[in-house]
Amino acid sequence: MYFKLTRKIRYIYRLIITATLYRANFSTIGEKTFIEKPLKIMNPQNIDIGNNVTIEQSVTLYSVGEYNKKIYNGKIRIGNNVYINNNCNLTSAKSITIKDNVVMAFNVSCFDFNHDYSDISLCVKYSGLSVIGDIVISENCWIGMNVSIIGSVYLGKNCIVGANSVVTKSFPENTVIAGNPARIIKKYDEKNKIWKKVNKLGEFS
Repeated sequence: MYFKLTRKIRYIYRLIITATLYRANFSTIGEKTFIEKPLKIMNPQNIDIGNNVTIEQSVTLYSVGEYNKKIYNGKIRIGNNVYINNNCNLTSAKSITIKDNVVMAFNVSCFDFNHDYSDISLCVKYSGLSVIGDIVISENCWIGMNVSIIGSVYLGKNCIVGANSVVTKSFPENTVIAGNPARIIKKYDEKNKIWKKVNKLGEFS
């Protein structure tokens, strides 16, 4: 009983903190959304968060503003009913969109850019940003633990990303992807209403 009360009190407390402290700074924050103690929030005026969103502890929401004398002002948009677990990192120099009902496991990273390393005489720390694109994670996607999503990536609806995967290209809806680099390992068979393995060409075996 005590544990249940403690959890409920903490939930109410985080709702109040989110509604008062964060809502004034973010572009938008919806109803019944709460943010646990974050690791870092940068340029919250460029971040939109929908309704009934849970953002657990030590999450980074980083809109890149100025970097090495260039202005980016990356946008982060999080839809409704999204769950983001501990230690996730969303860092945007252009645009990251997380649509409704997406679930992210522990330690997921999304970067819509890379660092330019073309000039070998220049330390990467002082170079510009490259491969700037849009990351879109569509409705009902499940992103497994320790996944990295980098560059311009579109994941269709109901996409499942296996733990420890590195995603650098887009994938269609109703697919299971895994690996480094990620590839399709299963598709949803609409006819038989089941998930089925596919070959290296992405075709049913």
